[in-house]
Amino acid sequence: MENDSATPTLTRVPNGQTVAPGQIVVGNPVSPTLTKAEKAETDNDDESMSWHVAGLLRNTFLLLHLGYLFVGAVLTLEIVRDVDLGDLEIEYTLPIRVGLVYLLIVAGVVLELHLVKRLVFGKTVIEKFSLRTFRGVTFHHMQVIVELVELVTMPLIGGLFPLTLHYKLLGANIGDCTSVFIDMFGFVDPGDAENTTIGNFAVVDEASHCVAHRVDRGTLNHGTVYLGAGAVLHPGAVLMLGSMGAGSQLLPLSKTLREQTIEDHELLIGLPAVHAQKFTGSGDHNDAALLA
Repeated sequence: MENDSATPTLTRVPNGQTVAPGQIVVGNPVSPTLTKAEKAETDNDDESMSWHVAGLLRNTFLLLHLGYLFVGAVLTLEIVRDVDLGDLEIEYTLPIRVGLVYLLIVAGVVLELHLVKRLVFGKTVIEKFSLRTFRGVTFHHMQVIVELVELVTMPLIGGLFPLTLHYKLLGANIGDCTSVFIDMFGFVDPGDAENTTIGNFAVVDEASHCVAHRVDRGTLNHGTVYLGAGAVLHPGAVLMLGSMGAGSQLLPLSKTLREQTIEDHELLIGLPAVHAQKFTGSGDHNDAALLA
């Protein structure tokens, strides 16, 4: 028998039978099967099919995601165009935000194409390709890009239907044209869908919280959180219970520790938050003087 042929276990070659070089035989008595070259060609065909399926899945996912981002960007521009944010913010802040969104989109697409190119041409540490490997590497990588893009995209479309629906699912009671910008890391924790209302054009800024329940002696008590039209919750501010009237502000890093009513055009600061000043309208105050 030749050295480069293979005879599996429990296989018997009868007297007088010859096994050709490179041939794989099996059985008792043996019967010829695929040669090593033929078997390798079949394995390559199976692997190629896996590549085609994985490539189709990836391209479909990428096209759907890019379509979603495009629609989100268009709707964002439509709603922001109708919002009066002041000349300075419209002139500088909006282009920067929109530009950052598209920069992340382009970076994500370039990185994805580069990674897939490395996988296709074998210039990677992955020796054997499979759908499991594809999901574990490429899809995870794409998910990171998706999260980075949405981290910037979602604050821009705060007043649109998808995000409004998202906050309704969390239990917040959100009316028409509510909260044009619900910014990054801002969230609502009402406990009861009927107990929380965010008024028209209210702003919930970065790392701000609206909490409509409290635990008192081991008992969960639901309260009411109401943000009136024009009310502003600054970064790091927490409104535990109560309400904020029209034009009122809870300044950065301030927190109410009890159920509290903030009157119209009231300014609160501190931990716990205390009434700092009553002003006639939004922006009619000096933060530096208050903190002095």
